[in-house]
Amino acid sequence: METQQCNVCRSADAVALHNLHHRGALAFLCSACVLRRHPGKFCPLCFEAYDDATTTANTRPSAHSRITCHRCTAVVHSACLPSSVRPSSTTLRYLCPQCSHPSSSPVVDSKSDDGRPVVFTRDLAKQIFCAAKIVSVIMHKAAAAARADAEQKAGEAIAAKKKAKQAIERASYVMANEQARAIANQQEEDDSDIDDE
Repeated sequence: METQQCNVCRSADAVALHNLHHRGALAFLCSACVLRRHPGKFCPLCFEAYDDATTTANTRPSAHSRITCHRCTAVVHSACLPSSVRPSSTTLRYLCPQCSHPSSSPVVDSKSDDGRPVVFTRDLAKQIFCAAKIVSVIMHKAAAAARADAEQKAGEAIAAKKKAKQAIERASYVMANEQARAIANQQEEDDSDIDDE
């Protein structure tokens, strides 16, 4: 059996691989790659996923309770930031952990550099769960778009079938009239031939 690997970082020993749409096709991505490619979909400090489609308590925080990274699209709960790190209302220049310290990413890779298994920690579990929630939202949106596309195509097919049926009925009517005229003309010619004799 072939081992699956992340289609982005090519890791074959990731703890969790997620199947999702990536660059127009279904692909396997490890949790770390999912989180790195969707920085605006979760808080990088508590790893709570945002879902704009619902109105539950776990949705994207309102504008007054969130802070957006100055460099990327990461959105942090303001309550998750230590008060010493919170930007003042005059500066409003916050850098998320990934942008402020790129070498020490808060995203824990679920693979090790030396080939040993990674210790399954609480942070890793939170990140895998967060990535799974993000993938779930992405796949639900893709499924809804595919369903809408299929319904539109089905409607177009029904309309095309109706037009084809009408065209066949019209052609049959025209052919029947032509055949009736041909028979009537033939009968008139036969009657005139009889009269001529």
